[in-house]
Amino acid sequence: EKTEFMPNASFKYEVNDKNNLKFAASKSYTLPQFKERAPFLFEDKDGNVSYGNEFLYSSTNYNADLRWEFFPTSGEVLSATGFGKVIQNPINSVMISSAANDFSWVNSGEQAFVLGAEFEIKKDIFKSEKIKNDIPLNTKLSFGLNTAFMITDQDFDEDKVANETDLNVVFTDENGKLEGASDVVLNSDISF
Repeated sequence: EKTEFMPNASFKYEVNDKNNLKFAASKSYTLPQFKERAPFLFEDKDGNVSYGNEFLYSSTNYNADLRWEFFPTSGEVLSATGFGKVIQNPINSVMISSAANDFSWVNSGEQAFVLGAEFEIKKDIFKSEKIKNDIPLNTKLSFGLNTAFMITDQDFDEDKVANETDLNVVFTDENGKLEGASDVVLNSDISF
């Protein structure tokens, strides 16, 4: 029943044959999951009980990143990215102030911020090419590493939750980190 406008733009500048600069910006939405909105009790496999909040609505996200890429050889890359995000009306799980102390989800404040940096390297360890029966056979072993560092912050507003829902919550702090966002993310691979 609702139509949203989600513009995005990306630009690439080729500094030379081995270097690129990229900039991207977009607007997106974080939609509530079914169990976060469905107005009934839900018990997970660990025995935790929660119920959906029918007043929960989507968060609006504004994203931007700037990336430098260096290609030492074909198939190899070294890159660094700086990124940021503003989230309006972030969604968080909360303990409801009640005798049961069940959990639910709310749009817990006005906004959240994410600032971060990402580094990536993909390097060939060895490559070989052989011709067998006029068919080239390529063998390659490569290593990849990707890591990101993030700083997150969001505000919590009990009055906002009370005005928008029929739930009562009490936040310990006025600000905090984003739920589920790690300070450091590290991925690595070896490919043959």
